[in-house]
Amino acid sequence: GRVRGSPLWEMVNNFRGEGYEEELMVLEKAPEEPAGELPSLVVKVEETSTGRENIKVQEKITSSPSSPLLVLLLSSMPRGGSTLLTEMLSTKERSITFFEPLWPLQKKKCIEDEQCVTQYLADVFACNYNPDFERWLKTKDLFLSYFSSDAKECTRITDQKAKELCLKKLNLREMCLLSPIRIIKVIRARMAWMKNLLSNNSLDLKIIHLIRDPRGSLYSISKFKDWNKDPHERCLGLQEDLQSFDQLSQEFPTKLLQVKYENLSLHPHNVSKDILQFLYGDGNLPEYLVTYISTHMTNNSESHSMSTTKESKKQYEAWRFKMPQKMLKAVQDEPTCLYSIKYMQHTLFKDQKHARNSSISLFVS
Repeated sequence: GRVRGSPLWEMVNNFRGEGYEEELMVLEKAPEEPAGELPSLVVKVEETSTGRENIKVQEKITSSPSSPLLVLLLSSMPRGGSTLLTEMLSTKERSITFFEPLWPLQKKKCIEDEQCVTQYLADVFACNYNPDFERWLKTKDLFLSYFSSDAKECTRITDQKAKELCLKKLNLREMCLLSPIRIIKVIRARMAWMKNLLSNNSLDLKIIHLIRDPRGSLYSISKFKDWNKDPHERCLGLQEDLQSFDQLSQEFPTKLLQVKYENLSLHPHNVSKDILQFLYGDGNLPEYLVTYISTHMTNNSESHSMSTTKESKKQYEAWRFKMPQKMLKAVQDEPTCLYSIKYMQHTLFKDQKHARNSSISLFVS
C-alpha cells in the first residue's frame, strides 16, 4: 500500500518549500476526516516546532499499487488538442484522470512559481488532497467527467437530487489511491519545471508534450473574450517548452514523448500506437480506443467549443481558411511564434490568399 516513506510520499515531502502553505493548495490543511467515507485511511495531524501541520497518512488499502504509473500530459498552449488527447488517455481501464488540477491556482502567485506548481502536482499524483479540492472538483462537471467512468455517469444525471447523491457516493481520493495509472493534464505549467520530478528514479513518471501550430491555437484563443491573446506571451511559453523538451529528452529519453496535434489528427491510429507503446510498452490498439477514434475523429458534428467530436483531418488546419490577414501577420512576425512554426517544420504563408490555397501543404516537404 501507499505508506509514509514510499517514493511518492518522500517526493511530496521533499518538494515542500517556503510559500507552499500560503497558497490555496490541494493539501491546504490536514483534513479532520478524509473526504467521504474512507475507513481505510487514518490521518494523524501533529503540530511541529515550526507551527506547520505535519500530516501522517497510514494507508491500509492492501490492494493499492506500490508504484503507480504517473502520466503528465503537458500542453504548451490552450486550444492545442489537449482535451481530445486527455479523453483518449482516460479510456484506459483502471486509470483516473485529473483534468486541469492547476485551474484553482490561475489567479494565485503559486502558478508562476516552479517549486509551488511542482509540489502541487506531486500532491495530486500522490492523492494527497483535502476535502476542499474534492468538493471543488465535484462542482466542475467537465473536469470531473474525465476522472473515471463512474464520475462521468454522475455528471450525466439531469435530476439534481439524484446527481448530488451520486456525487456524494464518489470517493475520489480512495479511487485515486486504488488506481495503478494516474493521469494529469495541464496547460498551466512549463516543461523546464518538470526536471525534479523526472530526476526521481523511484517514480514511474512519463510526460507527453503536446504541441500545435501556434497560429491554430491563437486563432482559436481569439474567439474567447477574456483569454490572453498576446502572441508574444503565448508563444514564449511554447518556445521555452520546445527548448526544454529537447534538453530533457536527451537526459530522460524513455520518460518523454512529443506529440504534434496535426499528426494525431491526420494519423490517429499510428500516433495512438506510439503513445501506448511509450506509456505501457504495448502499441496494440484496444477495441475501445479504435471505437473512440472512429466516433470522435471522423465525425463532422461539433456541439460546443470544448467538443472533441469533429473531423480531425480537416479540423487541424481549419484556421488557415478563417484567420484574418492582420492576425496571420502579427503571429508570423512574432519571433517566438516564428521559432515554433519553424521547429514544427510548417509552412510560413506570405499572406491570407497564400494560406487559403488548399493546394499548398501546411507541412514543409
